[in-house]
Amino acid sequence: MDGLNELADNPRVTVRRAGPPDPAGTCVVYWMQRAQRGLDNPALDVAVEAASALGKPTVVFFAPVPFYPHANLRHYRFLTQGLPDIAGALKKRNIGFVLRRFPEHSLIKFCEEVRPSLVVAMRIRCGSSKPGVARRR
Repeated sequence: MDGLNELADNPRVTVRRAGPPDPAGTCVVYWMQRAQRGLDNPALDVAVEAASALGKPTVVFFAPVPFYPHANLRHYRFLTQGLPDIAGALKKRNIGFVLRRFPEHSLIKFCEEVRPSLVVAMRIRCGSSKPGVARRR
């Protein structure tokens, strides 16, 4: 648990739910959203470190949102073309990869199936924190 305490003290990590991880959990789930890569992904690295501290495997859960605002066919083509690269990078790191399509793309349902010890996700900021930069609507 010392490794988890060190992770929680990291200024880049925000603990959203207090308390220890579920010791009976089967894995640590990383919910892949915006940072769709198996390398150079700080949130994924946190999940891997947490899994190592718990002695559990890491599993990446990825479920593209089919009706994302402003997304078009070109966006989805780019996304699907990158999936083999993501899967390959994760396999090299010995990380499981689960891809769920609509309508079976619920993180909650997936967590009910695998009963993870912990779920890690990247923080997604809405809008810009820079002055003078407007958000898209």
